[in-house]
Amino acid sequence: MKNSIFKVLLLAFCISTFMIGKSYALDQSAFLSSSVYQNSDTGYTAYIDDEEDLLSSSEEENLLKKLVPLTKYGNVAFLSGRGEYSAAATIRDFYNEVFYGKSGLIFFIDMENREIRIQSGGAFYRTISSDVANSITDNVYVFASNGDYYRTAAVAFSQVKAKMEGRFVATPMRWISNFFLAIFLGLLFNFTMLLMTWKQNRAGSKAVLGALRPNMILGNREVIMTNQTKVRLSSSSSRRGGQSGGGFSGGGSSGGGGFSSSGGGHRF
Repeated sequence: MKNSIFKVLLLAFCISTFMIGKSYALDQSAFLSSSVYQNSDTGYTAYIDDEEDLLSSSEEENLLKKLVPLTKYGNVAFLSGRGEYSAAATIRDFYNEVFYGKSGLIFFIDMENREIRIQSGGAFYRTISSDVANSITDNVYVFASNGDYYRTAAVAFSQVKAKMEGRFVATPMRWISNFFLAIFLGLLFNFTMLLMTWKQNRAGSKAVLGALRPNMILGNREVIMTNQTKVRLSSSSSRRGGQSGGGFSGGGSSGGGGFSSSGGGHRF
């Protein structure tokens, strides 16, 4: 009896230890019940599902004001939680569970992988591409690094709104990266040109031999035949013909009318 109780307690301990170390998947039902606004004209919904309790009540109320205008284009959501494996795979799969076939956008703060992500589909997908999502998260990740999660989300949704309205969104981080890339490419180009010029200025073998001006004279040239051998060739030689055929392989792909979404993010 004591052994049975001990085994049960040991099993419970192992299970609890495993669950503590496990990254929990996002709760789909909790997300869908976190609706805070529905647009009566479009039917699209705004969600705030702060599983990690990163926002205060007043911050959630202020963030809602950022979400409401975006329901013109699709479902929109703020989500915090702990992803599994990678933030990108977690939010992509979660998006397909809750918004598959619908226009939507989710701003996700993954506290497990320390990454912010934007995942979009439908009408949002046509404007908030992976590059745009990367640019927006590049602009706001510093706020998340400082623990200001409300400002992180608020500025991100403001920039999403600006892009959806066709306005310009500055991307200073991209500009800085492109600046240093341009400097590197310029240095590489100059080094390549210098190397090519150096090779062209090297004297070739003909030039070296021409500069030596050799003066060689061959005298008393004489050819003497010392031996002669006769070889008989057979008149019947076998011929062997070969034939090779060329193969053709063609590949094709067809895509159905499936639904796709895109995303981008930045670690903090």
